[in-house]
Amino acid sequence: MPAGFLVLPAVRAFLGGPLPAHEQYVPLPGSSMHVAVVEAWPAQPDGPSPKAAFVLRANGAPDGALTAALAEAIRGADPDARCLGSPEHGTPNVAGIGGAVVIGFAGGRDPRPACFVTWDPKRSTIDVTRRDLLATDAARDALATGASWSARPSASARATFHASSAFVEFAGPARPAQLMAATLPGSGLLLVYVQSGGRYVDERDPGAGFEAKVFVHDPSRGAIDAGRTVELGDGLSGPTASCGGLGTVSALRATDAAVTVEQFYVPGGAHLNCSTLVRWDARRKLFDVRPLGPVVDTASAAFDREREDLGELDAGALALWKAGRRSEAIASWRSALQDGRRLLDEGEICNNLGFAYWAIGDHASAERVLLECEQQFPERPAIQLNLGDVYRDSGRKAEAVARYRRFLGMPISPRQQEIAEKRLRELGAAR
Repeated sequence: MPAGFLVLPAVRAFLGGPLPAHEQYVPLPGSSMHVAVVEAWPAQPDGPSPKAAFVLRANGAPDGALTAALAEAIRGADPDARCLGSPEHGTPNVAGIGGAVVIGFAGGRDPRPACFVTWDPKRSTIDVTRRDLLATDAARDALATGASWSARPSASARATFHASSAFVEFAGPARPAQLMAATLPGSGLLLVYVQSGGRYVDERDPGAGFEAKVFVHDPSRGAIDAGRTVELGDGLSGPTASCGGLGTVSALRATDAAVTVEQFYVPGGAHLNCSTLVRWDARRKLFDVRPLGPVVDTASAAFDREREDLGELDAGALALWKAGRRSEAIASWRSALQDGRRLLDEGEICNNLGFAYWAIGDHASAERVLLECEQQFPERPAIQLNLGDVYRDSGRKAEAVARYRRFLGMPISPRQQEIAEKRLRELGAAR
């Protein structure tokens, strides 16, 4: 990676402000505000991760006075800093319980300290009390479930928070979620893949990953070639779209003649593993971008024709899904499952249908389809990940944790492992 790459203006503009290692938001009952509990990246690779709580107005801007008052109230109620945890401890859980925001740790059998944050509308003040939660305490169950995804502020409010001076000062410099580079043979240029982290391409489809970009860096000038970056981005947009876009890139692999951009789209099955070849046309001084097609699992020749038929149905449904025509996509997947054939590709189709139901919030249908899919195709890891997401968003933490852990015990890619481990951390059940 070129020295100083992350501070180049184009890269800084893409990454935006700093992003946290972990963040949770819960509405503050009786007010229009949210309490945000944020964990920053450690200053050193093996160092502690600082945590802080902020009070956010409705537009996402931190209220400086109330944030300071909250910090002071937490220190007064919790002088040994056990609710937020010392810097060496894990990330606390946050949940709305009754008329309070509760911050604490849910795991283990011993009594766990928790801070109860309440808003007094008459005095316009924040109050904090601390008490130890027994294993049988209902608040422990609520903390285990964690903050509700639907209760978060809007994307624009979170962007306002991330851009604020208070957040920037706490979170430190911007860091990409993923950074990869490969030299393009014959060009003298470096292709650098940067994944923003924290900004999903589509929040309804986390499998599509975070916003990402491939920069073209010219080492001879120590600068990004803006024109070439746009040219390559245009060339990659079509081939990578069939696998969820650039947010699903898992590797850049350089050979003697080209760079291969590999993708893995988590919600899908075999044919959603895609590759795109990038070559340098020295004569025309242009990028030559060619899709290599999906990586399809091999199967016996007897299934080839029928697998192709089902694959075409699945590909058509995926195209509808990406175009926002979600009800039509679901109808197409349901039709594919109803033709009576029990083939390898059907595991992919039923998994995609279950994922689609989850994405539109129909958790009951998603669970039903995925459990049926699991009975027929118990070896498919993606089913476990999707079931974990269904149970997580249905408030069934124990079942979600079990599915994520089962997924981690199956043959999966490093990217899949990272996603499942993040889910467990968010549930306070890190491995």
